[in-house]
Amino acid sequence: MNQTANLNATLDEAAYLLDLQAQTISIEAWAVTAISLFQIIFLAVVVYTETRPHEGLPTPAVFSPINIVLLCLIICNCGQCLSYWQYWIYLDPVIELVTYGVEACFGATVLFFVMLYSWIRGRNIVELVMPRIVPFFPAWLSLYAASLTTATTLSILASDISDEFITAFNFTSILTAIMLLTFDLLVGVCYIMYLRRMRGTRVADHGRLRIVSVYGCTSTAWMTAWFTVQELIRFMQWDACTLLYVVLNAFAMGMPTAFILIQIVMKVALYRERRREAADRRDTVEQAKCAILTSPSQVSQTRASSGLNALSLGYQ
Repeated sequence: MNQTANLNATLDEAAYLLDLQAQTISIEAWAVTAISLFQIIFLAVVVYTETRPHEGLPTPAVFSPINIVLLCLIICNCGQCLSYWQYWIYLDPVIELVTYGVEACFGATVLFFVMLYSWIRGRNIVELVMPRIVPFFPAWLSLYAASLTTATTLSILASDISDEFITAFNFTSILTAIMLLTFDLLVGVCYIMYLRRMRGTRVADHGRLRIVSVYGCTSTAWMTAWFTVQELIRFMQWDACTLLYVVLNAFAMGMPTAFILIQIVMKVALYRERRREAADRRDTVEQAKCAILTSPSQVSQTRASSGLNALSLGYQ
């Protein structure tokens, strides 16, 4: 009798946690959609502002690689959350397989664009600090794309066919995470080395590179936490009826959105730094003009002309 009561209590708790997770995923999917729409509007405003002609500022391209990758990140992250939500609310096996496959493809695309973005944004600093690793990046990116494709395919097969793909999927998934984290940590080390070497110096473009380095270190720390949570979820996925799993899954869904928001805020900081540098250059030019006009030769010339004017007035 006690065993039956305990079994019923366990089943009730499992049903409650599954329902809680479904509700959490539904709420977070709509929240990510709303935030993604805000991010697109925010990014459009930032791009419009920085591409308007400003005195003393070069006009960047609207469809720059950074802007394109950020837009793709927002769209794919939103698509991943919505497809994951659809996967949870439908009970039909065919629809579950399709939505899971779509979610896996969106997730792999997000990870690929994260690495591509990290490289585009940090390349200038990597070339300054560790120029020897720059030629290896195309091969690393190709291997990462192949690993992502393999992991995504195995993930879909493991969810529908049998357990024989699970081991291969876990291996390729861990390999993919290690490749991305290794690259991002390496770029993060370059950021830290740059900040230490350039501490207290005032050189051209240092302000913008310093901002990239500071936000890059923040992004690296956030990505490390993001992938740690993802791997915890991966090894807990066969024990999903726990409150810890529900909480970690909610965090994992929101972490890419926060990562994207950090990058858009960095664009704002870089734009403000460009405006400040342009204003400093204008002030320097004005100060140089004032210094030239008040130089000793200019002053003596001004005094001589004033004396001649006085003599001519007295003569008249």
